[in-house]
Amino acid sequence: DVARQLCLEMAFRGKGGFAPGPRMEQLTGMVKSYNRKGFGFIMCQNLDADVYFSRESLAPQLQTSDLAGEYVTFECHRFPDGKLQARNLRPVGETGIT
Repeated sequence: DVARQLCLEMAFRGKGGFAPGPRMEQLTGMVKSYNRKGFGFIMCQNLDADVYFSRESLAPQLQTSDLAGEYVTFECHRFPDGKLQARNLRPVGETGIT
């Protein structure tokens, strides 16, 4: 499907990280888990696997200790090893440009 393909192909350029690119389509999912160490996973119906995220990717209003069950929008990035990472997490319904 289109959202999965977008997520799997976007943003990684070269060795060393992600280069800034055009604004990407936002995906929506539910936070499955989030722990005290500052990372968690999002379930997204458009993707086959849960997507990792870290505290640094959270909008300020999401930086609480209990995120499980919250619905969020996010940009999906892929590492060279194929693992996915969610970035720019925001509450569903909020439009913010970073």
